[in-house]
Amino acid sequence: MPETTPPIGPSSAPAPGQRAATSQPPGEVHVRVLLHSYFKDLAGCATALEAVAAGSTLGQLLAQLYRRFPQLAAFERSTLLAVGVDYQTRDYVLAHGDEVSLFPPVQGG
Repeated sequence: MPETTPPIGPSSAPAPGQRAATSQPPGEVHVRVLLHSYFKDLAGCATALEAVAAGSTLGQLLAQLYRRFPQLAAFERSTLLAVGVDYQTRDYVLAHGDEVSLFPPVQGG
């Protein structure tokens, strides 16, 4: 029977419900923000790269984006938010490399 050597240090695979560790500047988290639909037109861009303090929430990122793109602030209460492919609340803590999507409110009739 072949002998196996246990890994040294933490496992390279994250535990269920946790994110993989990534390299990041100390005290800072970099995220990519995708603006969808008419949010692109209001902001004048489809993508924004943002740096926030480590431990920042999605709500804090939004406040930063509203200062940068004040035209979006009018939709503060109705903007849909996702990180990766999952919708998130404003208390979600951001991680380095997260991809945040902002969707305008949907209307139908």
